[in-house]
Amino acid sequence: MRRTTTGQLIAALLGLGTAPAEAAPSWKLRFGDSFNVPVARGGFADCGHSVDTPRAYCGGLPAKVRAAWWAYPAGWPDTATQRGYPVGGYYDPATTLSISDGRLHIRMWRGLTGSVHSAAVVPKAMMGLKYGRYEERFRVSRAAVGYKSAHLLWPVDDATCPGCEIDFPEQEWITTIHAFTHPKGGGRQDAFEYRSGCDNCGKTQSWSCGTVGSATPRSAG
Repeated sequence: MRRTTTGQLIAALLGLGTAPAEAAPSWKLRFGDSFNVPVARGGFADCGHSVDTPRAYCGGLPAKVRAAWWAYPAGWPDTATQRGYPVGGYYDPATTLSISDGRLHIRMWRGLTGSVHSAAVVPKAMMGLKYGRYEERFRVSRAAVGYKSAHLLWPVDDATCPGCEIDFPEQEWITTIHAFTHPKGGGRQDAFEYRSGCDNCGKTQSWSCGTVGSATPRSAG
Protein backbone atom coordinates (compact mmCIF):
# COMPACT_ATOMS: atom_id res chain seq x y z
CA MET A 1 0.00 0.00 0.00
CA ARG A 2 1.41 3.36 -1.00
CA ARG A 3 1.66 6.17 1.49
CA THR A 4 2.35 9.85 0.94
CA THR A 5 5.83 9.25 -0.47
CA THR A 6 7.82 6.29 -1.67
CA GLY A 7 11.35 5.30 -0.74
CA GLN A 8 12.34 8.20 1.44
CA LEU A 9 11.29 10.92 3.77
CA ILE A 10 10.33 14.23 2.19
CA ALA A 11 13.46 16.02 3.21
CA ALA A 12 16.21 18.37 2.15
CA LEU A 13 14.29 21.59 2.62
CA LEU A 14 10.74 21.86 1.40
CA GLY A 15 11.12 25.59 0.90
CA LEU A 16 11.50 28.63 3.15
CA GLY A 17 15.10 29.60 2.67
CA THR A 18 18.25 28.31 1.03
CA ALA A 19 20.01 24.97 1.00
CA PRO A 20 22.53 24.52 3.84
CA ALA A 21 26.10 25.57 3.11
CA GLU A 22 27.41 22.35 4.60
CA ALA A 23 26.12 19.35 6.47
CA ALA A 24 26.76 18.54 10.13
CA PRO A 25 30.34 17.32 10.81
CA SER A 26 29.36 13.65 10.85
CA TRP A 27 27.36 13.84 7.63
CA LYS A 28 28.18 14.67 4.03
CA LEU A 29 25.63 16.80 2.18
CA ARG A 30 24.07 14.77 -0.64
CA PHE A 31 21.12 16.93 -1.61
CA GLY A 32 19.64 20.35 -0.92
CA ASP A 33 17.19 22.53 -2.80
CA SER A 34 16.59 26.28 -2.62
CA PHE A 35 13.70 26.00 -5.11
CA ASN A 36 15.06 28.78 -7.29
CA VAL A 37 13.64 27.36 -10.55
CA PRO A 38 9.98 28.42 -10.80
CA VAL A 39 7.36 25.91 -11.89
CA ALA A 40 3.85 27.15 -12.57
CA ARG A 41 0.85 25.09 -11.59
CA GLY A 42 0.45 22.49 -14.29
CA GLY A 43 4.19 21.83 -14.62
CA PHE A 44 4.15 18.73 -12.44
CA ALA A 45 2.49 16.71 -15.21
CA ASP A 46 3.20 13.51 -17.15
CA CYS A 47 4.63 11.80 -14.05
CA GLY A 48 3.98 8.16 -14.96
CA HIS A 49 7.53 7.34 -16.11
CA SER A 50 9.56 4.58 -14.33
CA VAL A 51 7.43 5.05 -11.23
CA ASP A 52 8.76 4.27 -7.75
CA THR A 53 12.39 4.26 -8.94
CA PRO A 54 15.20 6.86 -8.99
CA ARG A 55 14.59 7.05 -12.77
CA ALA A 56 11.02 8.32 -12.29
CA TYR A 57 10.27 11.75 -13.68
CA CYS A 58 7.54 14.22 -14.58
CA GLY A 59 7.77 15.17 -18.24
CA GLY A 60 6.28 18.62 -17.74
CA LEU A 61 9.08 19.87 -15.46
CA PRO A 62 12.17 21.93 -16.35
CA ALA A 63 15.27 19.75 -16.60
CA LYS A 64 16.80 20.80 -13.26
CA VAL A 65 13.61 20.18 -11.30
CA ARG A 66 12.87 16.98 -13.23
CA ALA A 67 16.27 15.60 -12.23
CA ALA A 68 15.66 16.28 -8.53
CA TRP A 69 11.96 15.65 -7.91
CA TRP A 70 9.21 13.25 -8.84
CA ALA A 71 5.51 13.33 -7.95
CA TYR A 72 2.95 10.57 -7.73
CA PRO A 73 1.09 10.42 -11.06
CA ALA A 74 -2.46 11.63 -11.55
CA GLY A 75 -5.09 9.05 -10.75
CA TRP A 76 -3.29 7.07 -8.07
CA PRO A 77 -5.51 6.73 -4.96
CA ASP A 78 -4.16 8.36 -1.82
CA THR A 79 -3.87 6.51 1.49
CA ALA A 80 -7.18 7.82 2.82
CA THR A 81 -9.00 6.47 -0.23
CA GLN A 82 -7.24 3.12 0.01
CA ARG A 83 -8.33 2.83 3.62
CA GLY A 84 -11.84 4.16 3.17
CA TYR A 85 -11.45 7.31 5.29
CA PRO A 86 -14.11 10.04 5.02
CA VAL A 87 -11.71 12.59 3.47
CA GLY A 88 -9.72 11.03 0.64
CA GLY A 89 -8.99 11.39 -3.02
CA TYR A 90 -6.52 10.85 -5.83
CA TYR A 91 -3.13 12.31 -6.62
CA ASP A 92 -3.24 15.23 -9.01
CA PRO A 93 0.21 16.85 -9.20
CA ALA A 94 -0.63 19.24 -12.04
CA THR A 95 -3.19 21.13 -9.93
CA THR A 96 -1.62 20.78 -6.47
CA LEU A 97 2.11 21.46 -6.92
CA SER A 98 4.09 24.52 -7.95
CA ILE A 99 7.37 26.30 -7.15
CA SER A 100 7.79 30.05 -6.61
CA ASP A 101 9.52 32.50 -4.28
CA GLY A 102 11.96 29.84 -3.05
CA ARG A 103 9.20 27.48 -1.95
CA LEU A 104 7.67 24.26 -3.10
CA HIS A 105 3.92 24.75 -2.69
CA ILE A 106 1.66 21.78 -1.97
CA ARG A 107 -2.00 22.76 -2.17
CA MET A 108 -4.53 19.98 -1.73
CA TRP A 109 -8.09 20.90 -2.61
CA ARG A 110 -11.56 19.66 -3.40
CA GLY A 111 -14.47 21.19 -5.26
CA LEU A 112 -18.08 21.47 -4.14
CA THR A 113 -18.44 17.80 -5.02
CA GLY A 114 -16.02 14.98 -5.66
CA SER A 115 -12.88 13.76 -3.97
CA VAL A 116 -9.75 15.50 -2.71
CA HIS A 117 -6.97 16.38 -5.15
CA SER A 118 -3.91 15.08 -3.25
CA ALA A 119 -0.17 15.47 -3.69
CA ALA A 120 3.05 13.59 -2.93
CA VAL A 121 6.60 14.56 -3.87
CA VAL A 122 9.74 12.43 -3.74
CA PRO A 123 13.35 13.74 -3.65
CA LYS A 124 14.92 11.28 -6.07
CA ALA A 125 18.49 11.77 -4.79
CA MET A 126 17.39 10.37 -1.42
CA MET A 127 15.98 7.14 -2.79
CA GLY A 128 18.03 4.07 -1.89
CA LEU A 129 20.25 5.76 0.69
CA LYS A 130 21.20 3.86 3.83
CA TYR A 131 21.40 6.17 6.86
CA GLY A 132 21.30 9.93 6.77
CA ARG A 133 20.33 13.19 8.40
CA TYR A 134 17.25 14.82 6.93
CA GLU A 135 16.34 18.47 7.46
CA GLU A 136 13.42 20.46 6.17
CA ARG A 137 11.58 23.67 6.80
CA PHE A 138 7.87 23.83 6.17
CA ARG A 139 4.82 25.98 6.76
CA VAL A 140 1.18 24.99 6.97
CA SER A 141 -0.65 28.08 5.75
CA ARG A 142 -4.18 26.73 6.17
CA ALA A 143 -5.24 23.73 8.22
CA ALA A 144 -8.57 22.02 7.58
CA VAL A 145 -10.40 19.11 9.18
CA GLY A 146 -9.53 15.79 7.57
CA TYR A 147 -6.42 17.02 5.77
CA LYS A 148 -3.03 15.75 6.92
CA SER A 149 0.49 14.99 5.77
CA ALA A 150 3.07 12.34 6.54
CA HIS A 151 6.78 12.87 5.90
CA LEU A 152 8.12 9.36 5.45
CA LEU A 153 11.23 7.26 5.69
CA TRP A 154 10.23 4.18 3.73
CA PRO A 155 12.05 0.98 2.63
CA VAL A 156 13.01 0.75 -1.01
CA ASP A 157 11.84 -2.87 -1.12
CA ASP A 158 8.63 -3.61 0.77
CA ALA A 159 9.35 -7.34 0.54
CA THR A 160 12.63 -6.94 2.47
CA CYS A 161 11.03 -5.04 5.35
CA PRO A 162 7.24 -5.37 5.10
CA GLY A 163 5.36 -2.84 7.18
CA CYS A 164 8.47 -0.84 8.06
CA GLU A 165 7.93 2.89 8.14
CA ILE A 166 8.94 6.02 10.07
CA ASP A 167 6.64 9.04 9.87
CA PHE A 168 7.71 12.44 11.21
CA PRO A 169 5.94 14.78 11.31
CA GLU A 170 2.51 13.24 10.79
CA GLN A 171 -1.11 13.95 11.77
CA GLU A 172 -3.88 16.28 10.81
CA TRP A 173 -2.52 19.80 11.15
CA ILE A 174 -5.40 20.86 13.38
CA THR A 175 -4.15 18.40 16.03
CA THR A 176 -0.87 17.61 17.79
CA ILE A 177 2.09 16.63 15.60
CA HIS A 178 3.41 13.11 16.18
CA ALA A 179 6.24 10.83 15.12
CA PHE A 180 5.38 7.19 14.43
CA THR A 181 7.52 4.10 13.91
CA HIS A 182 6.01 0.98 12.39
CA PRO A 183 7.82 -2.34 13.06
CA LYS A 184 8.62 -5.00 10.51
CA GLY A 185 5.64 -7.17 9.80
CA GLY A 186 3.14 -4.72 11.28
CA GLY A 187 1.97 -4.88 14.87
CA ARG A 188 1.84 -2.15 17.47
CA GLN A 189 3.50 1.09 16.41
CA ASP A 190 5.39 3.51 18.63
CA ALA A 191 3.99 7.04 18.81
CA PHE A 192 5.68 10.18 20.11
CA GLU A 193 3.82 13.43 20.66
CA TYR A 194 5.64 16.67 19.90
CA ARG A 195 3.61 19.85 19.70
CA SER A 196 0.36 21.37 18.50
CA GLY A 197 0.36 23.14 15.16
CA CYS A 198 3.27 24.34 13.08
CA ASP A 199 2.81 27.57 11.18
CA ASN A 200 6.48 27.90 10.26
CA CYS A 201 8.64 25.02 11.41
CA GLY A 202 11.90 23.15 10.98
CA LYS A 203 12.48 19.45 11.47
CA THR A 204 15.58 17.24 11.73
CA GLN A 205 15.69 13.45 11.64
CA SER A 206 18.85 11.33 11.89
CA TRP A 207 19.16 7.66 10.97
CA SER A 208 22.32 5.71 11.76
CA CYS A 209 23.11 2.10 12.57
CA GLY A 210 20.73 1.08 15.35
CA THR A 211 19.49 4.61 16.02
CA VAL A 212 16.78 6.94 14.77
CA GLY A 213 16.37 10.39 16.28
CA SER A 214 13.83 13.12 15.56
CA ALA A 215 14.16 16.71 16.72
CA THR A 216 11.03 18.54 17.87
CA PRO A 217 9.48 20.76 15.17
CA ARG A 218 10.56 24.32 15.94
CA SER A 219 10.08 27.80 14.63
CA ALA A 220 12.10 28.32 11.47
CA GLY A 221 12.10 32.07 11.84
